[in-house]
Amino acid sequence: LQYEITGLTPTTQYLVQVAAHNTANYWGDYGLSNTATTPVDTTKPTPTITSTQSSPTNASPINFQVTFDEDVTGFDATDITLTGGTIVSGSFSGSGSNYSFNVTPTSDGTITVNIAAGAAKDTATNNSNAATQFSITSDRTAPAPTITTTSPTKSNTLAGTATDANTVTLVEVSTNNGSTFTTATGTTSWSLDISALNDGTYNVKIRTTDNAGNTATSTASTLQIDRSAPTPTITSRSEEHTSELQSLRHLVCR
Repeated sequence: LQYEITGLTPTTQYLVQVAAHNTANYWGDYGLSNTATTPVDTTKPTPTITSTQSSPTNASPINFQVTFDEDVTGFDATDITLTGGTIVSGSFSGSGSNYSFNVTPTSDGTITVNIAAGAAKDTATNNSNAATQFSITSDRTAPAPTITTTSPTKSNTLAGTATDANTVTLVEVSTNNGSTFTTATGTTSWSLDISALNDGTYNVKIRTTDNAGNTATSTASTLQIDRSAPTPTITSRSEEHTSELQSLRHLVCR
């Protein structure tokens, strides 16, 4: 026997008692059921999407979690809609209220995760709400440095730039082919004091880091430092004439 009751207030407890009578319409105490108090649950479960990685991230794959505010059934990987990545095969797991899965980014950029309404049901068979869209930025490319100081140079400053899709956090410069690095001043526009370097040729490398943790070192560039002015030599024209005359006398005497 099943009977549907409508119009009840959610989370309110109701006293339920069932009376029965026979075909002769005889009512009796024996026809009353045991008294039962039961809560009414019409609240839909709500999922929340999170990630163990912060944005931007250079992780691949990226781990995601889905947490419902109560136990649900029927939720699986097919209920997840992605842009900018794909779910790693076999990575989806979980039950009750907690689930997780991994996503491989298709390229640098934004990954969005959506869960539509009705993806799962709670024990009272309420369909779940849609999740608030979650997004995270995938960045697996290190900043690209450029040296703007021309070679040869007499300057006491080595300067350059660095570009990145997100934020450049650190620029380091080596003038000994990568044996040691010194932190430059600035990031997207950087400089380094090289006044202590003597005249000569140096192999310069630039190491850059962004806020996703990507680090790269450039190939060596040749930098020639020349701060010494040319030294002039003065010769006397009269001395040259004297030498020429002496040569002529020598020939005549012969």
